Order: sequence, then C-alpha cells, then structure tokens
Amino acid sequence: MSPTFDRFVSPLRPFQDSAQHQYRCHTVPDEEWVRAGLERVVGDHRSGCAFVQSRVLRGLMEISKSHYFESCKSPRRYKHLKSISEQFLLHHSQKALKDHALFEGQARINEMIKDFHLYAGDGHFHSASSHDPRDDKQVKNAIGHLYALNLRTQHLSHLALGSDGTCKKPHDMKVLKKLDIATLRQGATKGQKVLYIWDRAGIDFTRWHRWKFHSAIYFLSRVKKNMKLEHAIAEPFDREDPLNAGVIADETVGHSCGTRIRRVRFRVPETGEIMEFLTNLGPGIAPGLVAQLYFMRWRIEKSFDEIKNKLYETKAWAMSANAKKMQAAFIVLAYNLAQLLHQDADDKQGDDEPKSSPPSRGSESKQEQRLQSLREEVLKRGGQLPLLREIYRRPSQLGVKFYRWLRSHLYDPSPWSLAQQRLTLVCAKF
Repeated sequence: MSPTFDRFVSPLRPFQDSAQHQYRCHTVPDEEWVRAGLERVVGDHRSGCAFVQSRVLRGLMEISKSHYFESCKSPRRYKHLKSISEQFLLHHSQKALKDHALFEGQARINEMIKDFHLYAGDGHFHSASSHDPRDDKQVKNAIGHLYALNLRTQHLSHLALGSDGTCKKPHDMKVLKKLDIATLRQGATKGQKVLYIWDRAGIDFTRWHRWKFHSAIYFLSRVKKNMKLEHAIAEPFDREDPLNAGVIADETVGHSCGTRIRRVRFRVPETGEIMEFLTNLGPGIAPGLVAQLYFMRWRIEKSFDEIKNKLYETKAWAMSANAKKMQAAFIVLAYNLAQLLHQDADDKQGDDEPKSSPPSRGSESKQEQRLQSLREEVLKRGGQLPLLREIYRRPSQLGVKFYRWLRSHLYDPSPWSLAQQRLTLVCAKF
C-alpha cells in the first residue's frame, strides 16, 4: 500500500492491539483484513469479484474468491471490527465533549449543551446484493441501516441493521426500541447525556420518557401531521435574545400518552414557514438552540450523500445479515478516517513549506455569498437571521475532489508530502 493509505489507516493503530475478538489467522491476519475492507470502500470496485481480482493482480491477496466471501460472514471478524470502531468513536467523542465548543466563541450557548453527546440520527437504504432472494412478488427489498452522526466530531456510527432485505422497511422507532441502552448511549459515561435529533419516524413519547429518566437519553423531532397536542402552557423565554430570533412560542403540551412534552414553534426567516419541534429537553436549553439543533439534523443526509455519490456504496456486498453489518461497519470507519485525513492534509507539509489551503470542503467565499443572500432575503421579509445561523459555518461534507485524490493515491508510492502538494494543486485548478 501507499504512504497515503498508510496515513489514512494510521489513526486505528492505537485501538487495534486492544480490540476484542482477535485471532491469529495466518491466511489473512486481522490487520490486513481491516485494511482490505477499508480499501474496498474507498476504491472504485463495483463488485466483490472486481475487488478480489484487483488485489490478486497487485499481489496483495492470495486467498480465493470463495474464501474471501466466506470470511465476510465471519461473526468473529465482525465483532473484532466493531470493537475497533467503538474504541475509535469513544475516544474522539469524549475528547470532543471535553472541548465542547460546538459553536465557536459562544461560551453561553456551549454551556447549555456541555454535558450532551449530540447525534443526528436517521435510516439509510441501499439496494440488495446480486444474490439476495426475491420476495413473493419477485421484488428484491432494499437493505436498511440506522446511523448516527456525532455533530461534535462529524463521525458516523452504525446503530443497527434495520432491514436485511427479507422484509419491507421497518419503522425507525421499532428498530430503536430493540437496541440496548449501551448501544444508544454509545459509550457516554456517568453524568453525560445523549441527545438524538431524529425526523418524525423517531417519535414515541412513552419511550422518550423512559429513556430520559432512566438512561439520560433525550430526543428532538418534529410534530407529525394530525398529531393531537392539547392544553398548551406557554413558557417564558427571552424574545430579545438573538439566539431566539424566529421563535414564536415555547410551550409544554399534553398528548394521548398521558405525559407532557415540550413544543417549540419557530418561523423560518427566509420562507416564513412555521415549524414545530418536539423534545424532552428541559428549559435549560433555549428554544432558539432547540430549533438550530434540529436544523443541523440535515447534516446526516449530507453524510449519506457522501457515502452514496463519493464512496459509491449503493449496494449490499453479500447475502448474509452479518456481511451486511460488516459492510456498514467498514463504511462508517472509512468515512470517519477520511474526515481525519482531510484535517491532516491541511497540516504543514514541512518545516519550511507554507500551509496548504483547505483542499476540499468548498470555497469560503461561496459560503459567504450564500449567507449574504440569505441575510438579504430575511431582511426583505422584515425578519432577523437567528444568531446560530450566522455563526455556524462548519462544512457538511468532503468534496468529490478529495475522494478522487484519495482513490488515485491508494497504490501510489509517492511520499505523503508530495501527495499533499498534489491535492492542493488539484483543488486550485479544478
């Protein structure tokens, strides 16, 4: 493999030695297995056969095609990979929570959420594998997974295989309720809280109540159509605070489950649309922050776009449920390592060399132009742009040029410093 690919996988090394379910396999050692899986995600291999053939031709794999596909079913290998991924995610999530500066320069706002691990959650589907069976209507059902995006680290985690193709799409909450608390808390320690920001498929008020008071797990979602919410009691909030710009009301409302829930009504400044958010967060989280956190949920959709259109992961690798979970584990690990390598690529190339420009997350000038257009649109409507819409500008996904560069350097023997220079050059010219 190339120095660039070595750099790509290097953040895993501290966790591989301590990962569980290790085994000394002389045919394909665990470390080589992990590297091969990451290579399959990053490389442009449209089938498992193409991937195996590519590795064989490069002298990187000596096992047969059947041996490789059988190894994808290995529960032991999946558990080992999952252990590495969980340690990696836990390390970075705890580090980010300690820093807890989600909104740069906003100490008061960061204080409100300092104890929260913040996750945008959703389901994502891709097509069945070539050999997956058809149902009684001769249709292959899509393969569904539940993922969560850590809004502090921008790292993805795989929560569950929701549908293995043997049935139609299950409801997200039905899958969530089957997960154990340790999975939902994702390594959060005592005194730390977990917030999931989900679309309407994540609503279950009875379960929300139980998770909050027994496990410090909170949810934020939107009101469903035809949902009956009654006996609204208005709660006071600071209407002069720029953080709460656009907030119409902060209320507690009753519902058929017998408990009360918090509802924040918000007017979108650029369109005038009124949106209603539901949450079991307490009053210590300002209503304007509740609205902003929900709007940040769309970032997981951008992550899915990155997986589909830049990593080309649109189809299941194999038939077994274990292989489908293994694929998801490799996808999130490759996605997360790409985030770290992107940061690494912007470091100094040498003691006497200037720092390269940010290589692939889009032009800052274009971002400022979009923000200025938004300000003008809001001003025409006589509104005020919420504070956090102004200051939160963290790009939502890596650019396609970055992935093209990474893919082209999978087997390139060029040193890392030269690879950095090439990335800067590509981003400057295209």
